Amino acid sequence: MSKPSVSSGFQNATGKIRYGMTNDYMFRAVLQENNDVLVALICSVLHIPENAVHSASIMNPIILGQHIDEKTVILDVKVMFDNSSVINLEMQVANEHDWEKRSLYYLCRNYSALKSGETYLDARPVIHIGFLDFQLFDDEDAFLSDYFLMNPVSRKIYSDSIRLSVLNLNRINDATSEDRFYGIDRWARLFKAKTWEEIRMLAKNDSIIEKAATSIYDLSADEAIALECEARADYERRQKGIQQTIDRYKKERDVFAKERDAFAKERDAAVKKVDAMQKRIAELESRLEVQSHKDGSKEKSV
Repeated sequence: MSKPSVSSGFQNATGKIRYGMTNDYMFRAVLQENNDVLVALICSVLHIPENAVHSASIMNPIILGQHIDEKTVILDVKVMFDNSSVINLEMQVANEHDWEKRSLYYLCRNYSALKSGETYLDARPVIHIGFLDFQLFDDEDAFLSDYFLMNPVSRKIYSDSIRLSVLNLNRINDATSEDRFYGIDRWARLFKAKTWEEIRMLAKNDSIIEKAATSIYDLSADEAIALECEARADYERRQKGIQQTIDRYKKERDVFAKERDAFAKERDAAVKKVDAMQKRIAELESRLEVQSHKDGSKEKSV
């Protein structure tokens, strides 16, 4: 890593960051404004040396600061990488329970985007990279997970033309030695940073993180951009609120289901007990009837 440049505004900032990169608008703004950061981030996740990359250009730029409609604009970043592959990057904080299908849709849509006159051989490899601030799969505890189209028996990859990568921002401590070698854990810590003090520690002796920090600081100072970041933050808060309500109802449902199952077991046990008692009563009544018959026979014989 090269030595950081001359001290910039964020070096003197203190306290809480106004908008960090888990804000999907800030995430897009930083990557759109700083190509070095864009390239470095992609190379880090894909385990590619930065000096091996010749170009990376955003294919769906937006006018930063211009109002966006949260219902129609998805802030994913679509990148033509080295003129050989298409990479889609997306920051997702709230679990809207559609990530699997949405990410797959983006992946397939980008792969099938052939232009007039192109053949199937012209289809470029596509990669979807999701930075998630929630647990995607309950049984998946990795920091970085890569998914391919593969034969589950032979483990043979059908094609390396499609890839879906998921970075779990809540499992930084599970980063492998390879993840740390490529600095993916440092990016995750930058995304999750809450204070300028944290960012300065990350930017120390890391010129790319310093560039990202400078962009965050400068973009936060732009009120038009800050308003859009706040709008996205408000949207995320509402989505989290909805999710919390759903989670609460699910817990209540689970509690009810457990109580229902426990009651059903008690009911079944009671039914079995009653059946056993009725069977025992029937046996005793049968014995009593037989005994009564014997006693009656004895009286007659006397």
